[in-house]
Amino acid sequence: MVLQKPFIFILGAPRSGTTWLQLLLANHPQVCSSVELRLVSHYIASWREHWAHEAGHVNAQGGFYFGLPVVWTRAEFDDFCREFLERVYTRVWATKPEATHVLDKFPGNGPHIEAIKEFFPQAKFVHIIRDGRDVAVSMNAARDEIGYPMGGPMRTLGLRWSKHVRASRQASKWPDSYHELRYEELLAKPEAELKRVYEFCGLSAGDDLVSSVVEANRIDKLRKSRTMPATGVKAPEGHFRKGEAGGWKSAMTAMDRRAFARTANSLLLELGYVKDPEWWADNSLQKVYLSSLEQSSEASFRVRDLARRVASKRKQS
Repeated sequence: MVLQKPFIFILGAPRSGTTWLQLLLANHPQVCSSVELRLVSHYIASWREHWAHEAGHVNAQGGFYFGLPVVWTRAEFDDFCREFLERVYTRVWATKPEATHVLDKFPGNGPHIEAIKEFFPQAKFVHIIRDGRDVAVSMNAARDEIGYPMGGPMRTLGLRWSKHVRASRQASKWPDSYHELRYEELLAKPEAELKRVYEFCGLSAGDDLVSSVVEANRIDKLRKSRTMPATGVKAPEGHFRKGEAGGWKSAMTAMDRRAFARTANSLLLELGYVKDPEWWADNSLQKVYLSSLEQSSEASFRVRDLARRVASKRKQS
């Protein structure tokens, strides 16, 4: 039964290094993995939501009697979900039958921590956090370069990053099952950080093995190879970008900084990425006029984004 094996779930906001971390783990001889299967977020969670809705009607006095809860008990429904997960992950395990651990990665798993723990009580969570300002810049760059669907105004991206990080940090309620690391530390000291992750997951972590995995998965190599954990699958051209820390400093305008701070400042401060809540301003004068220009900036972004889309369609036609 593959569901009885040790499972590792990588958590983190999009563009936070989750794919890089997945490759670093999937290259371990004891670990099997695949692409983002989204089994819990897109299937199990949706089915459970529909079940709860229908069961509410069945149990309500004078309610309508329809849906699966009429013919199945909750236990039977949960057994079906486990069978579904078992069949899919068995296929993943078959790609590397010598593996002892199964690895899953999807940034959207954050809101579904409880469901994951229910179906995988032995699961361990590895949460990678990256400076939200670099995440936002990477999102918009990926939108422009490879059509990544999650770009947007800085204010929106600050909120999105905060929600992802806070949702994923809920897994810390199981302290023995939760490991948190920073993208910046993994970038600066990859061998040391990866060794800690391996040890947390119960994987062998010899120095030679760690060094060879890190060398095989350097960002500059991944940029060329576009390697993904599943055999025969390549990442989109441009998926692996600069792989740097602090790129936001040259990429963000003063107005971008102000807009991002509006929705992400509390988490930036909490995580220690900033010390001064008014980091976004270069001087006192900026503090005054940037605040007044914030709304017009967001409207301007939407106009520029619309123009970009129109130009892209014309180019394709």
